[in-house]
Amino acid sequence: MKRIEVLTNFKDEGQFYKGEVRVVTPEKAGYYCGLGWAKDVSDGDQVATGTPDLSPKKLEVESARHASKTAIVGGK
Repeated sequence: MKRIEVLTNFKDEGQFYKGEVRVVTPEKAGYYCGLGWAKDVSDGDQVATGTPDLSPKKLEVESARHASKTAIVGGK
């Protein structure tokens, strides 16, 4: 198991808050640290902390329409 210090708030199988120290699996520690979301504070071999991707993102929504053919029960 690895101890990590959370560097930014994020959600992954629960909520992680900046400044918390958590114990996670080595795989999760590698994932979080690699993305720059946490740093390894364990004794022994340390996982390198990556740089978070802060570049702007664009979300393109294809369709926001949802068709429903359900009859209204009890409606007038």
